Amino acid sequence: MFYKFLINFRVQAFIVVLLSLLLYGNTLRNTYAMDDDLIILKNLNVQKGFSGIKKILTTDAFQGYMDMMVTDLPLLGGRYRPLSIVTFAIEQQLFGETHGEEYATAQKELIQQQRQNVSVEKVTALLKQKDAIEASMLLSNLKITTQRHLIQILFFALSMLVVLYFLTHYVFRSYPLLGFFTVLLFIAHPVHTEVVANLKSRDEIFSLLFIALTGIYCFRYQEERTNKNLWLCLLCFLGALLSKEYAMVLPFVLAAGLYTLYAVDFNKVFNPCIKGMFILLFLFTIIRFSAFHKSSPSNVKQDVLNAPYLFASPAEKIASKVSIVLQYARVLIYPKHLSYDYSYNQLPYVSFSSWEFGLSIVLYGTLFYLTWYFFKRRHVLGFALIFFFSFFLLINNLIFGIGATMGERLIYHSSLGFCMAIVWLVYAGFEKIKLSGIGRQLLVGLLCIGILTPLAAKTISRNETWQSDYILDTTDVETVSESAAANNNAGSVMVNKVLQTWALPTKKTPADSAALKATAKKALLYFEKAVRIHPVYFNSTMNMGLCYFYLNDFEKAAFYLSKAATLYDGPQANLRYHSRLFVTRGLQFGYDKNYPAAIIELQRATSIYPYDADVWNNLGGSLYMAGRYKESKAAFEKSLEINPYLVDSENGKKAAEYNLLQETSTKEVLK
Repeated sequence: MFYKFLINFRVQAFIVVLLSLLLYGNTLRNTYAMDDDLIILKNLNVQKGFSGIKKILTTDAFQGYMDMMVTDLPLLGGRYRPLSIVTFAIEQQLFGETHGEEYATAQKELIQQQRQNVSVEKVTALLKQKDAIEASMLLSNLKITTQRHLIQILFFALSMLVVLYFLTHYVFRSYPLLGFFTVLLFIAHPVHTEVVANLKSRDEIFSLLFIALTGIYCFRYQEERTNKNLWLCLLCFLGALLSKEYAMVLPFVLAAGLYTLYAVDFNKVFNPCIKGMFILLFLFTIIRFSAFHKSSPSNVKQDVLNAPYLFASPAEKIASKVSIVLQYARVLIYPKHLSYDYSYNQLPYVSFSSWEFGLSIVLYGTLFYLTWYFFKRRHVLGFALIFFFSFFLLINNLIFGIGATMGERLIYHSSLGFCMAIVWLVYAGFEKIKLSGIGRQLLVGLLCIGILTPLAAKTISRNETWQSDYILDTTDVETVSESAAANNNAGSVMVNKVLQTWALPTKKTPADSAALKATAKKALLYFEKAVRIHPVYFNSTMNMGLCYFYLNDFEKAAFYLSKAATLYDGPQANLRYHSRLFVTRGLQFGYDKNYPAAIIELQRATSIYPYDADVWNNLGGSLYMAGRYKESKAAFEKSLEINPYLVDSENGKKAAEYNLLQETSTKEVLK
């Protein structure tokens, strides 16, 4: 009786949805974290709401962010994943406020005015206007975090329903409970918290959703041979392609499914669905790479944080890439220590002689053998292992460079194959136990509870870590303490949290100053460790300078900020802002007629950001007032080189030249 109740698809669907809501319901308290800035908060196309959808569909995924940051730095390979980003724009329109157009207009006017010879007061007013719009944008997005996370959970639950249908009706057709147990294991597995708890990873949810739908209609076509299923299969495949690049291996996976699950002869697995998918994939690839692919220019410096094997020897590159399978095996089998980051140098390079490489070869060899063994016998395990490997080969860096060593969200698709295999192996093990049907079912139920309970508890607790950047960064740095990026991020969020309070228009007390200094000292430890791990780390070097500034050690602050400027090739917006800290000090000394001190501060500012004509102009003025006319003239000339229309610098240069001439004449008379 209980067995008949449990194999009912409606009952299974209810339990799947309920479990999804229970395990991920606490993410409703979460805000934004990690790359949500790039895709949502600072993405002008998303912030425009409905009016931004056209550009989302026709540009790179990060184009809206680059537009807001006023940069055109090319992204190697490009990222075209519009489907999930469109949903963020729709949410913005329906639940929030759309300040994108307003911000773009203010930003355009500011840039135009900065290029012209306008007063500082007008530029300052435009800056305040732009900052006010950005503040309204942030506040609006913070108000709708609950709606966004609720929609994320519902999309995840929907995808699990589709996966459940796919597994129970087409993969485990003769074993209706195995598909159900697979989905329960998948939902409860803590490695998936990044995908559900982090809004940006909605592309992963959509990708698996449309992959499962494509599989349903492809296999249904094999059973019914109707044009309706053919066109629905191709439509869902297009949805998978628009979600994320994983869909490129799907025709091979489903062809393998026809061979293993439906016993179709090898020369007949390429049915109209599979052929249509290959044609659609070919056309999509041509359009995508011609329209959205961006190659890396030769003058861009590679950074080990984006090219993780930059410092590895050729042998170390191969050995390290092969050995990464052990880390993925760890998070799948024993997901206790999880992290959002595994970048340099959390996973040190290994050699061919290391035990990690040897064990990885054994693991790969075993899995490849089992895949081939079960595939030849048309066993369901053959399909499960092919499902795992097909998606895993896209993320292990052996075929495609992904710009990272590994990521927990990246194993999302492969883990479904892993869950299928685990459930089947457990079932096969119980078949060997001579128990009655009821006894076996009771044992399976107890085992499920025993496995799912600790996994579910870990998932719920891990969701809380994703509440915000502050909690995520300060928690995970303890897990990945040798990651330069994790140390830098932990220090950054600590300082930023204090500065948010510091920026409030309230009177500052000695306690506020003490809190800022205490936080700066603590954050400095993280930045120093990041620089020890990665000596040419721009962000950490810059942040060290800021911490010393907050600690009133202005000499060290200028040293590290200037050093950061040497690590960055060209103008950098943050350095321009930080140089202004010294400009403010220099101007204050100038007002007090302490010109030697003013010159020191303004020279520090020019070493931090040498691309600001106003700073050179102020330095020229201070040098002039100090009677250093030759240096004053050089500073004014540098200002005019940057902005030829700066009248103050032109007048200052003429005045310096006149005084130099007077000095020369006086010397001649004295002779």
